[in-house]
Amino acid sequence: MKHFDILLVLLVALSIFFFVRNSPRSAGGPSALKIYEGGRVIDGKAGKAELGFTNFFDQEIECNITITIYQLWTVVYENSSILSFPPGESLTNISIFLPDGRNRVIADARC
Repeated sequence: MKHFDILLVLLVALSIFFFVRNSPRSAGGPSALKIYEGGRVIDGKAGKAELGFTNFFDQEIECNITITIYQLWTVVYENSSILSFPPGESLTNISIFLPDGRNRVIADARC
């Protein structure tokens, strides 16, 4: 009986998670992020962030997109842009700077 209760709680939690996650009430957000390295510049490389974005609304939305690059726990580069996204899936290119060293890149959207 104990295993059945745990299984039931897990099933309910997963159902709620997937219902909220796939709910069209949110505007959408980044769905993929690919980073491409370009030519060498002072202290790093020119780069390109290819951002996949999903818009759940029936009209174009405007979002503030922030690309943040960390080395360990330190922010070494941040690029913030206001971009428009059509309904559905779209792909956007953003120019970035990739500092020398090991980088962790995070994209955040505020719509």
